[in-house]
Amino acid sequence: MSAAFRFRLARVLRARRASEESARRNLAEAQRSVAEHEERVGALSGERARAGEDRREMLGGRVDPGKLVQAATFEASLERNLEAREKELRTSGEVADARRVALVAAAQRVRVLERLEERRRSSWSAERNLEEQKAVDDRAPRAEPT
Repeated sequence: MSAAFRFRLARVLRARRASEESARRNLAEAQRSVAEHEERVGALSGERARAGEDRREMLGGRVDPGKLVQAATFEASLERNLEAREKELRTSGEVADARRVALVAAAQRVRVLERLEERRRSSWSAERNLEEQKAVDDRAPRAEPT
């Protein structure tokens, strides 16, 4: 009877699984970052829209030049801030995309070894079954020809 099945690349498979899990965590972190950046961009977009509405309302009545300049300066500041946050969002999106690609590659490396392990286990099992059948056949009495 042969020994229990032993996959010689088990350590490599464990290391690849750990790498895949690390890639999964990295992707989750990047996705959280994208969500945070989207939230910031959304908040700034809303604030910019409200500032524009406030400035337009100022133009409807008596115009205070000081307040108008202050409102325009504030809007310009919001616009610069929004552009910077949108750039950060694009960058975090690119990072998330790269990490998604890394996860797919890591998962593929794991699947390759898992399929190899399954084929080797199947082959081992078939050999073991043949050995057992041979042992049974050797113990069985043979019928003598008459």
